[in-house]
Amino acid sequence: MRYIDTNVLVRVITGDDQKLATQAIAEIQRSGQNELYILDAILVELCFVLEFHAYTMTRNNIAAALVALIATP
Repeated sequence: MRYIDTNVLVRVITGDDQKLATQAIAEIQRSGQNELYILDAILVELCFVLEFHAYTMTRNNIAAALVALIATP
């Protein structure tokens, strides 16, 4: 069991650093089902970073990204 850090999720969702985003996606895809976990606190921090830092994503876009993230097996 491994936990995913906020920074990994930010890279996957925003793709702001393409090299890190590609590495993050590859690592997630290599992991087996039920091997990676996201703590509730990480989701809260992710929402904060996406809305209030340089990303300034709308709440609707953040919600859509979270739904897609949570729906991923």
